[in-house]
Formats: sequence, C-alpha cells, structure tokens
Amino acid sequence: MQQKISKKYFINCYLLFMLFVCSCLIGGPSAIAAVKGKGPVKNSLVNIKERKGDIVISSSQTFLITDKTEVFDRDDRQIESGDLPVPCRAYIDYQLTAEGKAVALTIKVKQLLNVRRGIPE
Repeated sequence: MQQKISKKYFINCYLLFMLFVCSCLIGGPSAIAAVKGKGPVKNSLVNIKERKGDIVISSSQTFLITDKTEVFDRDDRQIESGDLPVPCRAYIDYQLTAEGKAVALTIKVKQLLNVRRGIPE
C-alpha cells in the first residue's frame, strides 16, 4: 500500500510539474513581458480614439493597460482605467516591452474630444 501511494504521489507531482511547464511555455513569457516594460520611460501626447478591454488605441499607437497603470482625469484626480473618457487627448507615459509593445504607466487626460469629429469640446 505504501508503495502505491508513493507511485501515485510521484505521478501527480510529475503531472503538476508538466502542467506548470506547459502553461509557462504557452502564455507565461508573453504575459510577463507584457507587464514589464524595458528601457527608458517615454511620453506622448496622443488622441485616444477608443478602448478595447486592456488596450487603448490612439491615432498613432496602441497601448496596453495593466493593473499598475495609473489614470488621471482633467483635474488630476486618479480614476479607474475603466472610467477613462474616450475620445480624449492625453499624455501617456509608457515603456516598450521586448516585443515592442507599449505598456502604459500613466495616462493623464488633458482634453475631452467631440465623439463625432475628434475635436476639443
């Protein structure tokens, strides 16, 4: 009986380890890289056209929003990323990942834009 428990324990540990390795190979590196930007912090003044989940799309670039991204409204009050007004003109501090994706560190709304024309209200 003791030997059967040891075999089951070994098999379960092995399967768990293999599951961990497979999950790291499939999604781990890209998920880790997406959160951690590398290199210098860059800053851009952009017109944010739309937001799809964790992605902010501007007229010139796409930015990834993480749980560490800080978002501020026009009065410099911190707001939830889901409350980001779109469309708007904003300063975005970001870093690039190893794959070249832009990870937003801070988003500061400067101006709300007209939904139809993309012009200041």
